[in-house]
Amino acid sequence: MGALTAFDVDALVANHQLDVYFETGTGEGVSLRHALRTKFDKYYTVDIDKDLLERTMHSVGSGTINVNWVWGTSTEAIQTILPTLPNACRVLWYLDAHFPGADFRKISYEESIRQFKEVAFPLEDELRLICSKRNASNDVFILDDFVLY
Repeated sequence: MGALTAFDVDALVANHQLDVYFETGTGEGVSLRHALRTKFDKYYTVDIDKDLLERTMHSVGSGTINVNWVWGTSTEAIQTILPTLPNACRVLWYLDAHFPGADFRKISYEESIRQFKEVAFPLEDELRLICSKRNASNDVFILDDFVLY
């Protein structure tokens, strides 16, 4: 479990003229809070754990401007939201969805894999969806915990 805090988001936005922040795996909102320090036109954060998402929404502020809170699997959210993103916008994709429930000690990692099956490791499906439905050549991708794959 990493965090976006390891990256200079201001520099990424300046160097790549990024408009939208899209993260999978909201967790406790550490990465979202870091992204909110940088000006994006829109922010999307997705989590499969409704309780965790709601708790984080309340701690960050449910009325935070331009933050779209999405409950569901990362692939469902990407399929739904991707068509609404203009081709001209540039997206910072922070892909951090994996092991639902385990990183926050609700269940074990083994139970997460048994219970959620392919949703426990959605990175390949996330990338396939994004790249098949948009020209992502101007987008920036940060793949958290890539070593797991």
